[in-house]
Amino acid sequence: MDQFFGIGLWEVLMIAVIALVVLGPRQMIILSRKAGEYLRLLNQMWQKASAEIKDQLDDIDDDTGGVTKGFEALKNEATKAMQSFQENLTIASPPPPNGSEQPAAPPKTTVATSTSASPAADTPKQESAPPAKPESSAPPKPPYAAWVGKPKN
Repeated sequence: MDQFFGIGLWEVLMIAVIALVVLGPRQMIILSRKAGEYLRLLNQMWQKASAEIKDQLDDIDDDTGGVTKGFEALKNEATKAMQSFQENLTIASPPPPNGSEQPAAPPKTTVATSTSASPAADTPKQESAPPAKPESSAPPKPPYAAWVGKPKN
């Protein structure tokens, strides 16, 4: 017990000696008993209040336990989904059938807007693939899967 309400041990002893001199031995005994009763009462009140607060916190925890468990389950599912997504991104895909390093672009589709009621007019039309570009002297870019595994600098 180094400090008692910001007062050191020597200060408490000095106050006790002064109180003994001023009040006398009989009054000092009565005052000490009263101080002990008040401290005991204060301690009991503190224990009751802390027990009540603990009970309230336990009730709140019990009430929100299902919600917390639900959030934990969602977090675990999201973590697993992200891990499988990252694994799928890092798996190298087979080379495209066109023989180049770049994957072939999917054919573009356009939707014709017409006012006719004909179902054939509302179907998407496929455009022809753009003509192949002549090969340049620059080296081709590596596929996306090669970039995923590299650490960032």
